[in-house]
Amino acid sequence: MTEFAKPTHGFTPHGGQFEGRSLEDLVQDPGGRAAVAAHIPNQGKGRQRLALAWLSWALQREVKLDDLDQIATLESRWQGAEPMPPHTDRDSHPSGSDPDQSLNGLAIAATNHCLTGCAIGEVAGMALATALGWGNFAQTSLAIVLAYFFGFLLVAIPLIRARLAPRTIASTAVASETVSITIMELIDNLTVILIPSALAAGLGDPLFYGSIAAGFAIAYPFAFWANRWQIARGRGHAVMHMDHGH
Repeated sequence: MTEFAKPTHGFTPHGGQFEGRSLEDLVQDPGGRAAVAAHIPNQGKGRQRLALAWLSWALQREVKLDDLDQIATLESRWQGAEPMPPHTDRDSHPSGSDPDQSLNGLAIAATNHCLTGCAIGEVAGMALATALGWGNFAQTSLAIVLAYFFGFLLVAIPLIRARLAPRTIASTAVASETVSITIMELIDNLTVILIPSALAAGLGDPLFYGSIAAGFAIAYPFAFWANRWQIARGRGHAVMHMDHGH
């Protein structure tokens, strides 16, 4: 029995030097270990933990962040190659692209994803409650519940197709979407409540849709910055890209 068990999750590091190889493949040869050790220190904490676990498994000894420089140097020499240059944020992005632009792109995609689920849930919930003649509190509550439901569902669909375990699907959906959905819903519903006559507007009234759209427009930049902050630290929507390779 080995002291360090094989990790159950991994990811494929970005950058041309990795040639699309997975973390599992990379840590099984000296050059790959050198590349991972040189690349990982400035990544998010989630990626760091995964990389350290895979390196520990490959070398069958505990590898810590303080060990990475030594591993990068020794493994490169073992392979007969020069050590890779120190990692910079630009290294993790193909074609030398601006890392801020790549991070912004991921945050925009995550926020658009959240917006889609929230919009479906909000419109469906308010439309259903209005058609049934429910009061303002019930209408708002149903809209919020459906916004979370559809937001989590949009995350779950590709994970279901990947045949992941139900518990993994649920935990990933909650981890990736909860913060941004909460921000979207809080600001959007507060906006609808504050706009005169918006809650009383019928399905054929432009105010019904305009108030919801206004709320999402106000909420969008706040959700974007929350997603960006989380992704930069290996949290939130980064879980989708990092832990499950999506």
